[in-house]
Amino acid sequence: MKGARILIIDDEVDFCFLLGNKLEKKNYQVAFAHTLSEGFEKLSSINPAILFLDLNLPDGSGLDAIEKVKSQYPAIKIIIISAYDSSIERSLAREARADVFFGKPFNIDILFMALDHLLVNEKK
Repeated sequence: MKGARILIIDDEVDFCFLLGNKLEKKNYQVAFAHTLSEGFEKLSSINPAILFLDLNLPDGSGLDAIEKVKSQYPAIKIIIISAYDSSIERSLAREARADVFFGKPFNIDILFMALDHLLVNEKK
């Protein structure tokens, strides 16, 4: 049985491949985008439950994209994944309504716990 659909928007191809591989082993359906514009195209076509979003992308800030994503897809859960991991980024992401923030590198087991929590709460 296939799990929830997930979109990863991150310009690091290797990171997308590695995270996608881990998620697919847990039966999630995973798609990738390496720019915000490509990500918005895929959002409309796959309608994911979860969006993994990097903060610094070639064509803009993931932080600035959160509001647009949440306004167009109010049910989507956003997990920020970023090498820029300071209290400022975390605070701005929280204010923008990101659901979870992970600094790179992160513990995959903790990420899966957060993912399970988001998906369980979505069904309520």
